[in-house]
Amino acid sequence: MPLFLSPNKEVLLSLLSFCTACSIHGVQTRECGHTPRSPLDTLESAIGFHMRDWWQPTKANFFGHLKKPQIITALNEAGLSGAARDAEKMKKGDAAEHAEHHMKDNRWVPGWMCAPHPQTDATERTDNLADAA
Repeated sequence: MPLFLSPNKEVLLSLLSFCTACSIHGVQTRECGHTPRSPLDTLESAIGFHMRDWWQPTKANFFGHLKKPQIITALNEAGLSGAARDAEKMKKGDAAEHAEHHMKDNRWVPGWMCAPHPQTDATERTDNLADAA
């Protein structure tokens, strides 16, 4: 009981973080069955959460699961067109390692891991009109 009566700031923040984490359910798929909006979008925006800060694509966790053309597309999306041209000449496994090497200092994440772009006022008005109908 004394823990709740006079917790220090660190303990209180840890407890608050734990309770918040237990109350959030954000499992979703954005690529297959793409969801244009997520229940977590507002929360992510409010706390400044960006997947780029927490995840790095590697051969083991991402590139090894892609087809070679998808690896090349990812390199091009990241602005690594030279590395993409080199990957075209490689076998898939080598291209995945190549992509991991070139992406290690890059903050690229797949589009489905990015936060949605803020809606424009026109889009919000259209949504509100549709909701009212």
